[in-house]
Amino acid sequence: MIKAVNTFKTQDLLISAISCIKRKFIFVIFALVLITFGIFLIYKIFETVPSEIKVKKNSGEILKLDDEYFYCEGDKIKSCDDSSVLYDGNENVIAAASDKNMYVLDGMKISKITSEGKTVTEKNLAVSSLENSCPQIYFFDDVVYISIDNYIDKEFIFDEDLNIIDIDELKRNSNHYEINRTNYFIVDNDDSFLTIAEYDDKSSFIALTNKSDGREIFSTGRTVSIYDNCLFLYYCNSSHEKFDLNSQTIISSFENMNGFSYSSAKINKTYVISVGMKTNCSDIEYSDQLRDHYKDIIEITDTDGNFIDKHETKKHERIIFYDNEKAVTYYNGKYRIYDLNDWHLICKQTADEIQNDGSYIFESCGDYVFVFDDNSGKLLNTINVA
Repeated sequence: MIKAVNTFKTQDLLISAISCIKRKFIFVIFALVLITFGIFLIYKIFETVPSEIKVKKNSGEILKLDDEYFYCEGDKIKSCDDSSVLYDGNENVIAAASDKNMYVLDGMKISKITSEGKTVTEKNLAVSSLENSCPQIYFFDDVVYISIDNYIDKEFIFDEDLNIIDIDELKRNSNHYEINRTNYFIVDNDDSFLTIAEYDDKSSFIALTNKSDGREIFSTGRTVSIYDNCLFLYYCNSSHEKFDLNSQTIISSFENMNGFSYSSAKINKTYVISVGMKTNCSDIEYSDQLRDHYKDIIEITDTDGNFIDKHETKKHERIIFYDNEKAVTYYNGKYRIYDLNDWHLICKQTADEIQNDGSYIFESCGDYVFVFDDNSGKLLNTINVA
């Protein structure tokens, strides 16, 4: 009888001990959950997430003249160093620059301006209106290129003294190809290829490609590259086509098929480097709003579409610059520079100018990325990416 009582007491003690261990275990789990939630809450409180990030390139709003950088703010062109005004216009302006002169598109007028702000010559564009247009301007190899994209696209080409160059004459002296009901006229310049593309609906675009390495200098439409007697055409979120100029046939075609929406690409003789985004919403392909952002991607293929590598960012981490060697992102109050080969972090720097719920524009030009307040147009910072 005494043994039975002792057995029951032992069992009660064992059950009590197990119950105590369970309570302690539950308490530890609950405490860990609270700590994790607290850390997450603190991180979210101190996380710097702007409402909107816009990434631009070749917009005509940043230019380099005689080793000095300038930016367009409304109807003025200002120095990036001290905000002094070089040009005071009548309408919102964009510009391009040679080594010594600036070419300013001010409404329907194009002007050649010296580095001291003196107007050398000016011409009126043969267009009735710039309404609903997003004009573009470029300068390369002593030639000025302008594209007006309202209703039916319109291109203008001038020499460095703003004498008009007849585009129809260029087309007559070019090599002509028809690809998928689009006419491509390729003009062989000294150091570049000029491509004039015309669609069935009479809309058009122009693109300039470096002859030595196939790198696109600019395009007012699709990304274009020409090298080794091949024309490479990049279509965002569609097929990329490689067209043999000798046989006049498409020799390869591929697509980026991984759920990302691709917005830009850099092409040379070896690689195609594409940048894309995935959003939180299936019905939104691309958005500058950070609340919609899931991650960015850099995908690298060869020119026949064979996969080489890819790199993905974190949620709310936006790619603001990339080239053949590196990528620069903004993430949680820091600018982060990655090596494009293995995505290791090279360095990072504080982005004090970025505030929660702010809206910002990142524009690359030369060795720098310029940071603007999207609402005021004010230049906030300059990031060296050399």
